[in-house]
Amino acid sequence: NDIGIGAVGTAIIAGLVSLLGLIIGKEQKVSEFRQAWIDDLRKCLVAYLVNINAIADAVRVSIASKMPVKDISENYKLLNEANHGIILRVNYDEQPTKNLIAAMDEFQVIASRNANLTVENIKVAEIKYIDASKELLKFEWKRVKRGEKTYFITKYIVIALIVLMMILFAYLWYSRSPDKPVAATFSNGATTGVNQMVCQVRNEYGTDAHTRRAKVRKSIKAHGRQRAEIANGVGKSVCDVHDMLRSEALTNRSM
Repeated sequence: NDIGIGAVGTAIIAGLVSLLGLIIGKEQKVSEFRQAWIDDLRKCLVAYLVNINAIADAVRVSIASKMPVKDISENYKLLNEANHGIILRVNYDEQPTKNLIAAMDEFQVIASRNANLTVENIKVAEIKYIDASKELLKFEWKRVKRGEKTYFITKYIVIALIVLMMILFAYLWYSRSPDKPVAATFSNGATTGVNQMVCQVRNEYGTDAHTRRAKVRKSIKAHGRQRAEIANGVGKSVCDVHDMLRSEALTNRSM
């Protein structure tokens, strides 16, 4: 019945809404972790560039002054730490990561010989590195805003299911509801009986209003013996049916 359909529909929709809330909560938590991951990656990118520039400056000063290079072991330590921090955080299958690794490899080629650590060489490699870093950070930020792919797809599937279920149960509810205004005050069973009676009167009885009224009364009494609910409202049903048929008769005469 309608109550059963409504109860089942409400339970299903409530379950889907709960699932959607769980997915959104999980997605938000993953996005928080990814944002923290991006912040750590940004720190490693900055540390890498700062320390490689510090090493290059120390080597250039040493060459220009013809003095031994000062102790830069701490810079090398921080550079290696930043280098490994970047490598362990990126995905080699993505193009922004490939561009960044290529820029870092170019730094390593330059640093392989002290003579290559010129301002011009460092500047070219630095521009490529900064551009690649910006591209990677922008790529990851878009992923955070969009959400993880799995949760993104699942979320919209669940939303689509909720909408479809609401449409389906609305359709079922509407299709099972009475759509005839003639006997709107009766129960569903009585309404069906009156509607069937009206169709029968239209098809079988003549055009005379008094004859119609008498036959309608007789027909309603016959139906009243079978349906107690219609018998209780027979007076109103007769008037409604008579007025309807009389209106149709007047319309036919005027035409």
